[in-house]
Amino acid sequence: MSSPTNVSEDQLQCPICLQVFTEPVSTPCGHNFCKACINRFWTDQTAPGCPCCRQPCRPSEIRVNTGLRDIVELFISTREEEGSVARPGQVPCDVCRGSKLRALKTCMVCLVSYCRRHLEPHRRVPGLMRHQLEEPLQNLAGRVCQKHNKVLEVFCREEQVCVCVLCMKEEHLTHQTVSLEEEAAERRTGLGVRALQMKEQVKHKASEIQDAKKCVEDRRREVEMDTQESVAALECLVAYAQAHMEQMVEVMKERQKSEEEKATDHLRKLHLELAELHQKSKEMEELCQTKDPLLLLDGSSSSPGPLPAPPAPGGPTGGAVRQQPLWAAEVKALVQSVEETLTREMKRVLAVEEDELKAQQHHWVEVDLDADTAHPGLVLSQDKKGVKDGGPLTQDPLPKNPKRFDFHHWVLAKKGFSSGRFYFQVEVRGQTGWEVGVVRESIQRKGPCINLLPEQGVWTLGLYDGQYQANASPPAPFLLGQQPQKVGVSVDYEGGCVSFYDVDSRTLMYCFSGCCFNASRFSKLPYYYYNRTNILPFFRPSDRPGDGPLIISPVHQH
Repeated sequence: MSSPTNVSEDQLQCPICLQVFTEPVSTPCGHNFCKACINRFWTDQTAPGCPCCRQPCRPSEIRVNTGLRDIVELFISTREEEGSVARPGQVPCDVCRGSKLRALKTCMVCLVSYCRRHLEPHRRVPGLMRHQLEEPLQNLAGRVCQKHNKVLEVFCREEQVCVCVLCMKEEHLTHQTVSLEEEAAERRTGLGVRALQMKEQVKHKASEIQDAKKCVEDRRREVEMDTQESVAALECLVAYAQAHMEQMVEVMKERQKSEEEKATDHLRKLHLELAELHQKSKEMEELCQTKDPLLLLDGSSSSPGPLPAPPAPGGPTGGAVRQQPLWAAEVKALVQSVEETLTREMKRVLAVEEDELKAQQHHWVEVDLDADTAHPGLVLSQDKKGVKDGGPLTQDPLPKNPKRFDFHHWVLAKKGFSSGRFYFQVEVRGQTGWEVGVVRESIQRKGPCINLLPEQGVWTLGLYDGQYQANASPPAPFLLGQQPQKVGVSVDYEGGCVSFYDVDSRTLMYCFSGCCFNASRFSKLPYYYYNRTNILPFFRPSDRPGDGPLIISPVHQH
């Protein structure tokens, strides 16, 4: 019997499943199958027979092939010693049939990956021993020049591409080229430096986050304590007013009681006086009616003199109660005064020391328009602070410039910004349509297919057919209480924020947050050299005849 090491996998494959035998059995005709495979095959047959030669065979006639079973087991154990089956993510042997073993080496001449067994000729045959062997490599097809079918082993620094030796001698003869190993070593060094910088930045950011969290927590506690103290003070004020109100009610009740007692005494006296007057009046009437002169003279001599004149209506009555002044008007005036004072002082306490727009205006920068970027149909002012649409082109076309917009009537600022904060403002008075904002310096300048979206490096806002809209994804229309005459644009580069303000009403119109100002594509420098992308102020005036210009205005600090 052959040694397992000299038996190929093809000789140990089941004719039905084409895999190495599992529980091999033999038919009377001498053919071998996996036990499960032949039983499954016979399930669909009306007359059982050998799957290979069709000779009739009953299931009871098959026998376990112990010799073949031992050879298969020895073959599998030997193969496991030589190398395991390739798992996902590992490079498989290109020569193995059926179950592929994990590759041990890749031949850069044959462009084939070999397991331990199939690599043996490269270690024995003199001609193959000269081949360059590397650690197992994935995607060998991508490592071969499509033009010359040669291995990519040279790097062109000018075009930043991997090429073969023949490409280097043809298209890249005058270019600076180095071996892949040299370029990889240099980039590895650069990446190492960058990784260290990233670690420092991560550490710094983590520290900033902790500081910010601590600041937020401290501020939260301060605000809670301040709120509690403020509420307690106002509650004391309310309690104080309540106490005074109760005191005033008691005083008014006491005064009312005193006045009612005095009025009762006075009424009693008046009733007595009235009764006395009634009595005297009756006596006088009787005296007037007597006919005896002697009695009349005696009675009249004992009567008092002339009665006092009655008090005038509404005049003072001798014992009348004096009317005390009422307090309602005074209390109302006092409450109004306290209310006005409290309102004024609370506004002062709650007022922000410096409004948001004023804080942004501290970052104002000088902005000038760049004539090299302006569409030929735009007219720029001499001081490069104003721009308006000149209508149809009547002048000779301007010289071609890669920076110039050739389709859209747009213009950019001359100076860009790649860090920090900056603010500028634009007068839009008299404009029936306009657009302002910021864009990446890499914005496409030619042709009509330019999307004004943040994904394309454009953050703008404008007036379109009477509707204000921020060019977000999706577009964000919004309403304003009044038509802005001057628009402020504030940019926080590190914070990733672009804010638009109505300068006159000092209100926020719209804010783009989470902005990515760095472009995703870089120049032909190695990719580990990260450059910050410039962003430039952007302007589009109205194209309606008779509309005035957009004017970049300064900030007047008061």
